[in-house]
Formats: sequence, structure tokens, C-alpha cells
Amino acid sequence: MGGMDADTIDAGTGGSVVLGDSGRAEFTEARVIVRVESIAPDQGGNDKIKVLDGNHVIMGGVGNDTIDAGNGSSVILGDNGEALYTLGLVATVRTTATQHGGKDKIKVLNGNHVIMGGSDNDSIEAGNDSSIILGDNGEATFSGSKIAKVTSIDIHRGGNDEITVKAGNHVLMGGSFNDVIKAGNGNHIILGDSGTAIYNANGEIDTVESRYGAKIIDTVEVVYDGSDTIDATDGRHVVFGGGAGDTIRIGSGESVVFGDSGFVDIDGTLPKTAYSTDTDRGGDDVITTGVGVTGNVGYDVIVVGGYGKDTITTTAGQDIIFGDSATLEFSIVTTGNDRTAVLQRGYTLAPTHGGDDTIDAGAGNDIVIGGTGRDTIRGGAGNDRILGDHGLYDVALPANQRIISIYAGENDGGAGDTIFGDDGDDIIVGQQGRDIIDGGAGDDDIIGGHNIVGGSDKNELVDGKWLGDLLIGGAGEDVVLGDNGLIARTEIGGTSWKDTIWLRNPVVAGVTSLRRDVVTFDHEDFIGGNDTIFGDTGNDRLYGQRGNDTINGGDGNDDIVGGLGSDILSGDAGKDIILGDEGQILRAFKADGSAVLDTDGAWHRDVVLEEVVRVVGLTSISSNKAGNPNLAADLLGADMLLLAGAVTDSGMRITAGSGAWDTKAIGVDLEPAFDDIINGGDGDDVLFGQRGNDTISGGAGADTIFGDRASNSAGFLTDLPAIINAFRIVKNDESQRLGIKLPVNGELVVPAVNLLPWEMTPYLPQLDVFLNAEGPLSGFVNKTTLNTGSDSNLKVFASLVADTTRAQDLTFGNDTIDGGEGNDTIFGDDGRIQAITETGLAVIDKEVAGLSVSMHNMLRDLSAMGFAINAVAGNANTTVGIGNDTIRGGGDNDTIFGDTGTIIVPSSQLAVVGTSPVAAAKLVHSWLMDLQTVVADMSYTARAGSETAIREFAQKHNLGGVTFKSGSALAGQPILRPATHTLLIGNDQIFGDGGNDMLIGDHGIIMIPMISASTAASLPKLSTVELKGINAALAAQDKDLTNALRAHIAAHHAVDTKLGNVGNWVFGGGLGYGLNVGNDQIDGGTENDVIVGDTAVIQQPNMLAVWTSTTSKSVADKLQAAMLKTVDRLYLGNLSNASARAEAWGVQSVVSDWSSTGSRSAWLLDAADKRHKAGIAPSYITLNSDMIYAGAGNDLVFGDFAAIIPIVGKTGSTGMITSTRVLPIGETSATQTANLRYVYNFGAQGPLHGAVTSDVNRRTPSISTET
Repeated sequence: MGGMDADTIDAGTGGSVVLGDSGRAEFTEARVIVRVESIAPDQGGNDKIKVLDGNHVIMGGVGNDTIDAGNGSSVILGDNGEALYTLGLVATVRTTATQHGGKDKIKVLNGNHVIMGGSDNDSIEAGNDSSIILGDNGEATFSGSKIAKVTSIDIHRGGNDEITVKAGNHVLMGGSFNDVIKAGNGNHIILGDSGTAIYNANGEIDTVESRYGAKIIDTVEVVYDGSDTIDATDGRHVVFGGGAGDTIRIGSGESVVFGDSGFVDIDGTLPKTAYSTDTDRGGDDVITTGVGVTGNVGYDVIVVGGYGKDTITTTAGQDIIFGDSATLEFSIVTTGNDRTAVLQRGYTLAPTHGGDDTIDAGAGNDIVIGGTGRDTIRGGAGNDRILGDHGLYDVALPANQRIISIYAGENDGGAGDTIFGDDGDDIIVGQQGRDIIDGGAGDDDIIGGHNIVGGSDKNELVDGKWLGDLLIGGAGEDVVLGDNGLIARTEIGGTSWKDTIWLRNPVVAGVTSLRRDVVTFDHEDFIGGNDTIFGDTGNDRLYGQRGNDTINGGDGNDDIVGGLGSDILSGDAGKDIILGDEGQILRAFKADGSAVLDTDGAWHRDVVLEEVVRVVGLTSISSNKAGNPNLAADLLGADMLLLAGAVTDSGMRITAGSGAWDTKAIGVDLEPAFDDIINGGDGDDVLFGQRGNDTISGGAGADTIFGDRASNSAGFLTDLPAIINAFRIVKNDESQRLGIKLPVNGELVVPAVNLLPWEMTPYLPQLDVFLNAEGPLSGFVNKTTLNTGSDSNLKVFASLVADTTRAQDLTFGNDTIDGGEGNDTIFGDDGRIQAITETGLAVIDKEVAGLSVSMHNMLRDLSAMGFAINAVAGNANTTVGIGNDTIRGGGDNDTIFGDTGTIIVPSSQLAVVGTSPVAAAKLVHSWLMDLQTVVADMSYTARAGSETAIREFAQKHNLGGVTFKSGSALAGQPILRPATHTLLIGNDQIFGDGGNDMLIGDHGIIMIPMISASTAASLPKLSTVELKGINAALAAQDKDLTNALRAHIAAHHAVDTKLGNVGNWVFGGGLGYGLNVGNDQIDGGTENDVIVGDTAVIQQPNMLAVWTSTTSKSVADKLQAAMLKTVDRLYLGNLSNASARAEAWGVQSVVSDWSSTGSRSAWLLDAADKRHKAGIAPSYITLNSDMIYAGAGNDLVFGDFAAIIPIVGKTGSTGMITSTRVLPIGETSATQTANLRYVYNFGAQGPLHGAVTSDVNRRTPSISTET
């Protein structure tokens, strides 16, 4: 005990107890030390104490002391303190009288020392090994000779200390105020401020906690944590900066760094668990790791920034960074003699506590979770995974979902971040707020919202506009989602997330890219924002999702799906495919995994167009005898109907209570139609407007533009994508009430046929997809079922829009289309590419033809039901506008269809060969009969709905009708009811502009038969014996199924024939709908155009072989046969009329009465009705009255119909026949067109066409001035 003055003490080696100033020592009677403590703590001098090696206890006392100790395990207090002993061993050491201290200098050599600098600004140096050093005041307890606990005390007293240690596994606590800590190599635990360390029975460190240093004084929080500077060189350190704005620099090694306070559970020197504490306190830290590291050295660190606006920089290595608070869970892995802490799970701890961080992850495959606030993040080079806000990392999750969003709500602290992926194949998820993300070079996956369902991703007000995320793909083949969704990669190698090897696509045009699967969540959580997306260079896949998005593809062959919302979509350069609304664009693979290529070497892509719908009702149609008074309202109350039958998991029919097959009409409502702006840009683009009043520009290149609907069911490859139509049925309260079980993001179903109202169906409906059909999208063909319970499903066969007067926003929009430069093909409303499907098996082929008639007549029954319901309502005249487009061809040679364009490719034959050709053929036939049954049930149910409406009409109206008064020429005649609706359909404005264009005002049919000079086999590889067996089996099954269907209709459906007079009054006692249909304005523009005002039938054969004068007649005959067969099937011509009608089912197959006219008023066709006046009625019904301006050039103009057919010369070569003749369909010199004349009288408006001298020959109705 040196006493009060400035003493110099040299104690030598051993286990000395040294007090620089005054003190007291207590011993037992056996002279065993019990207690040593400082006394007179405010009195003392600037002592110099030196001890050599040993396990000393030293207390410097008050004053600026200098203490030097050698090797050993000494306990050193720079100021006053006390030591308590048990059995002569140190049990507790603590600093005392902390209000008195000094600027001490303490230096020890190697060993496991315990040092507490005490109050004031101390300087402490230690050598190697495992010392415990507190810069300020503290307490240490021991068990036996081993340390048990070290903790900071009296945190309000301390100083700006400087602590320096060499290599080893030291525990360092700077204490209060602004400390400087420097540590050499090793596995150090460093706390910039105060804390507690607890040791196990073996004296090994167990847990360390860094505490926020503050006290409440007079209701005011006084903070004692300081802005510390911490430098640790190489090693596996655990660092907690503490509560103020610290500067932390770490060398190489697998360190864990917390910018603020935290807790760590230790195994040896490695962390088992670590987490942030006092998460609502902290400072603006500057954390740098990899200091002094050069090159891409693989040292991996984990950094948790904590509260405040932190700046975090890591260099090379596979780092994990949390911008704010986090919990970390490790496993200890032993490899040889090396033990490593491997992170198993890490996640955001306190989502609302944090700041606007700046993070630079540097090179390496990093994981970054920005946390709270508006962070700025750079991934650096490498394949990074970045979340802008809160996240969970868990090795137990699938390899492609190891990092997912958590705390994703609007009030969970997330905000708009700025993120740069930099080089590498990055995964970036913006999360909450308006994020700005730039993927940089590489194949990046960018999600503007979250990679979980339901995460908030709201717009923000910027310069008066509500804006969503700004997402930039950068160079490479990027996949970008505007809102919530999952971009899934496939892991094929690697040992962990640090070196994962992902499956790549086959090489296309010298480039390979990552293979990704996309699942969007916006149809599950209905969350979306007004996002802006730039793909930049590369063949990008860009999804706007919900909201009014702006998407620019940039260079490359991009896939752009606008999603639901009024989007602005630009393909820019490249061969782009753009969907205005919802759907999928799928890259095509061969069976060996290689890419299917287009003729220009680009990767072939196919398209699934989706309508997003919600179930609003479920109507039984298996029997119409139930007498449901609300039947028509139930059926017409939904936007669309999906016709389905109940089946088991194995496909067996489930019967209803009546004993009939339980067939249903599923009522669904569509998402609203949105008006998109689409610009293809340079390149041969394929553009789909889908529903809504879209504005579409093709730009330069040979573009194919579909204004609204589209399908391509051709069974072979062309450069155009295969196209099918699907319905995504999403969850709502009604679907749950009805027991329809839908997965996340809804269930996708693909009907075999998609039907429009009768008035909008220009020819017999054809199947869009066929059972088990092969082809590019064969995987979607059998997506037909909705699960309704255990071993119970609804199998969807068809979709339909039941009534034209309710279809304005459900079918075709009023689009504005400009093809731009290039040889474009434009379909104003509906573009269809299909084959006349055949099997060569008479039973099946007749069933297919009959099914077309059944569907057409069912649509007529539904039209009649809609008309009857409208008559009952008797509302004021409502105008319905559908598909009134404005179309410009632009430069070059364009083909434009104002309404529907149908391209008929060579017939595809059903492959019935296989392990059992008989079974395959019977399965197809059975499926067709199922479809016939569903259509028949719907037909009779619609009839029942009409009958209900007729009865209701009879109760509301005088069946005698209001009549003209005496004195009138029509005295006693009923006055016609006024029209309830006026239909404006397909009144287009078409401008050819420059080039040799083909302009078709309404409907065009292009047939592309493949003709050879020899006869090809009709069926593939079937012997005569096999064909005979198949035909016999089909004939037997057809007899059984036909009898069963006939018996079902007799037992479960009824037709009320007593309603004839009343029905005739409903359907013949009014004006019917006003019709303004197909009245186009066409301007050919410059050069040599072919203009057809209404319908064109075009044949463009592809010759598979040369022909000579000997075979030219055979070629001409085959062309004529192919043309006649196609038109015959589409228009129910002379060839198929009898057989098709024989195979048809439904009301119209057995009844011809008021229902046969559909919505067309019977009065219109009653020439003897005295209520007619002479002359036409242009203000009431105007059909196909076109205004055509040929413009400059040598044009061919046809006001109504035309046939464009090839000229077969005496000789010819393979390829397209380019020489054609263009003739009116009625031209007698073209013998093959004689059979086409029935097209004049086909469809809803066909019979309204009268004499050849006018498009419409209807007389003006008489209107009473009294009404």
C-alpha cells in the first residue's frame, strides 16, 4: 500500500496484492487474506507500480497512475476498489469510490488478466492471450480460480479511454464516453461501451451483453455511451459498438459486428446466438470490414448496424449485413482442427427501430437486409441477395427462398430504399415504399414489393403524382416484378448460399442465362403500385402486376406482362412479346432440354392469356324442371359463365340428387377492363391489347397485333407463339361459401372453348383446345378442374359471355392501333390461328362438327333469354359499344382485320396410336359427349330462363298490346314496343397508309393448306385391322352415350310449348335491338391495296412439292377441296349440314319457335306485317354499310364479300403460291365459291340481309305520335 503520495512500487513475481494509495487488508487468524480495499479514496498520488510475472491484485487508487505487469493472470484496477477472497482465492473484485479517479496508464504482458481502468481517461495495453479489460468501472466475480462474471458498474463515471491489445481472445469493454479500442489478431469480444460477460464453470466465456448506457436524471435521459473508435485486425471477432455513433474497423476474418448494443451466447470463442438489445437506442455508426484486405479474399463477416443512420462497408467475402436490429442463430461446425460459426438463421428483430443506412457490401456473394428507413444499398460484385427492408435468412428454407420478407406491413417501419445490385446475378427485393432499384450487370431477379404474400408496397406522392417503384434491370437477362411475387431459381450445386450453383438455360445465340420460374402474388393479396420498370439490355422478363405501370423493355427480345391496370408498355428494340393485361409468356423447350428456336435463331416463346375472375354464383343446369324464378337473373348476373361438370379425382361423373350428372354454370366476375398504351418499338413484335380501350403502336418491324382476344392452337411450330386462353379464379368470400378450394394466387383453368355472345359469333364455334392435345402448350390443356372437397371437383369445359347487351366491358374494346413501319398483321378484335381438327374416325369427326352446331344454338338460346329479360325490365334504350376500333397500317405492306381474323392452318389429327388406340379413341369420344351434355344442359336451362321471363312479362303487360287508335291506317294493330338496346359493334375506321395493304373491314378467313402432289395417309401408322377395331368400339360407345344423353334430356329437361303466343308477343311485339354493326370507314392510302368491306375468304397454300402440267389439275382440286371443307365447317355448309345437325344437342335440335330468333325481333322478318313502311331504316338498323376510299394506287375494292384464291399454273415450285385472283364470293365464274353463298345468311344478323341492291333491306317501323 503506497499511501497518499506519488509512490513507486516494484513487487516482483508471485501473487502480490498492491495498492498504490491507502487501503485496508483483512486476514483470517490463519493469515489467509479475506479482503483488500482502498480507503481515503480521494487522497493519493500519481503512483508507478510495476510487478513481474504472476497472478497479482493491483489497485492504483486516485491519481494518474502508471501500472506495469508481466505475464500471468493479474487483476488490475486503475483507481480505487476492493477485492473479496474465499479460501485465499479472489472471489470478487470491483471498483469503488468511482467519483475519484485519474488518467491511468496500464500495461500488461501476456496472460489472462482482468483490468478495470476506472474513472477518467485511461490508457490500457495488453499483450497476447485472453485478458478481460474494462476501460471504466466494473466488477468481476470468480469461482475458485476461474472468472465467472465481469460487468460494468457506475456507467455515469468513466472517461475517454484507449485500449490496445495484441493477439488473443480478449474481452474488451470500453465503458462510457468516447473510447479508442485497438485489438490485434484473434477472436476478440469487444464492447465499445458498457456490458456484462458471464463465464461457465470452466472459466470459458458463456455470454456477453452490451448495455445501453443511460440514466434518468430529473426526468431527463442522460446518455453516457460515447462515440467509440474500434479497430480489430484479422480474426473472428464479436463486436458491439454501443449506444452512440461509433467507428468500427475490422480486418479479415469471420467476425460478427453490431453497431450498437446486443447480446451474444458464446461457444468457446464463437457465437451461438447473437441479437440486438435496446433496439430503440443507438447512434450513426461507421462500420468497415476487410480493412487491409486486398483482392477477392473470401473472408466473411456478419454486420448488424443497429439504430441510427449507419454506414456499413464490407470488402471481399460472402457477408451478411443487417442495416438495423437483428437476431442471429449459429451452428458450430468443426472441420479438422478448425471450428467455425455458421449462420443458420438471422432475422430482423425490431422493425420500427432503425435509420436510413448506407451499405456497400463489396465483392462477394452477399446477403443484405436494409431494415427500417430509407436505405441506400450497393451489393457490389457477386451474386448478392438484397432486401430493402426486413427479412429472414434461414437455411431450413428452400435454396431459392433462403431470404424472405418479414414484418411486411404498412406500419412495420419499411420505407423506400435505393438499391444497386452492381455486377453479378443478384436477387433484390425492394419491399415497402417506393424503392429505386438498379440491378446492374448480370441476370438479376428484382421484386419491387415482397417475396411473400400480402406485403405492403404502396405508392408515394412525388411531385404531385402517386408513384410506385422504379426498377432497372441493367445489362443481362433480368426478371423484374413490380409488386409482390416469387422468382424461383433451381439449385443444382454448391455447399451453401455462399457458392450456390443455379440451373442455367440452354445456350441461345451464344448466350446462356439463369432459368427462373415466376409466381406473382397480386391475385392473392390484390396489392399493386404504379411502378416504372426498365429492362435495359438483354432478353428481359418484366411484369408490371397491379397498378398503372410504365415498362420499357430496352434492347433484347423482352417478355412484358403489364398486368391489371392502365399501363404504358414499350418493347423498344428487339423481338418483344407484350401483354397489355394478364398472362404468361413461356419459353419453349425440346424434350432434350434444348431451346426451341424461331427461324431467326431467337428463342421461341408461347403465350397463355389470362382473365382474372372471382366466383359470384353456382347454378345447377343438370335439370331445368326445378322452376327457379331467379334462373335468368342468376345466369345473367355474372360477367361470364364457366360450364362445368362434377367429377371425382379419377374423372368419374358425380350425380346430383335428381340422378343426372351434376353439371353447373359457374358465374364469375372479371376484373375491370383497363386501357393500356403499348408500343412495340423496333423489331418483329407480338402485341396483345386484351380487354379495354387500348392504344397500340407496332413501331418498326413486321409486327403482329391483337387488339383484344387471340388464340393459336395450331399443332405445329411457327414463329408466332402458341396462344391459349385461361381463367385464373381467385379467392373471395363467395368461392369459400360455395366450398371451392383455391390455392395461393388462384386456380388456373383452360376451357376447351371460349364463346362470345351469339350476336358476336361470325361463324360456328370451334374447339380451342383438344383433350390430351400435343403441342407447345400441351401442359396447360388438362388444367380444367376446381377442387370442391375430398374426391370432388368441378371440371370446366367451356367459358361464355351469355348476353351482348351486358358485354360492353367484357369482350372487345374500342382500340386505337397503328402498325408503324414494317409488314404488319393487325387483328382489331380477335385473332385466331387454328386447324380444322380431325381424327379420320367418322364417329369422332361428326361429333366435333355437331358440337359446333350445339354451341351455336346454345348461344342463341342465351341471346333469347337476355332479350326476354330486357323486355321484362323495359328500361330506356341503352347503347352498347363493342369493338369500334381505329386502325392504321403505317408504312409497308400490312394485313388488317377490323374485327375477327381467322387463320386456318393444315388440319391436325388426333394421335390415337399408343399402348391402346381403342382406349385413346374412346376417351376422346367420351370427352366430347361430356361437352355435348354440358352444352345441352345449358341450352335447356337458358330456355327455362326465357320461359320464366315470358311468364313474368305476361303478368306485367297487356297481352293484347297497346293498339293504334281508330282512324289510323293501322287501327287495331299493336304498337311495337321501343328497343331496349342499341348495339354498336365493329364499326371500325381503317387506314392502310403506305404500302400494298390488304384491308378487311370485318372478318377474314385465311386458309394455309399444305398441298403435295401425292396423296398422304389419312391416319398415322394404323393398320386396317386396328382401324376396324377402333371404329367398331366407337360405334358401340356412341350408341350407348347417345341413348344416355337422350334419356337424360327426356328425364330432366322440359320445354313449355304452351307459351307460344306469349313468347311470340315478347319476341315479335317490339322493335328488337337497334343495330349498327360492321359499318366501317376504310381508306386504302397510297399504293396498290385490296379492300374488302365485310368478309374475305383467303387461301394462301404452302406447296410441299413441285407440280407439273400433269399434276396441276390434282393440285387445283386439292386446293378447292381444302377451301370448301374449311368454309363448310365454319359456316355449316352443304357438306356438313346434315351430319352436323344430326349430332347436335339442345333445344334447337327439337324445337323451332320464338327461341329460334334469339335477340333478333321476329317482326323484322315478317314482311306481311302491316306495321312496316316502305324503305330502309338507316337510323334503326345499319349493317355492313361501309364507306371505302381506295386512295392512290391500283386498288381492288369489294363492298361486301370477296374470295382471294391462288392461281394454279401449269407448273409450280415449293413454297407459297403468290399469284392470286380476287373475286366477289357470288362470282359465278369461280365455281368453288358457289358453295359459299350461305355466308350471307349466317349468324345473328344474316337473315336481315335482303336484296342485293342494299346492305340492309328493312322497312321503317310506324311510330305512334301518341306514344
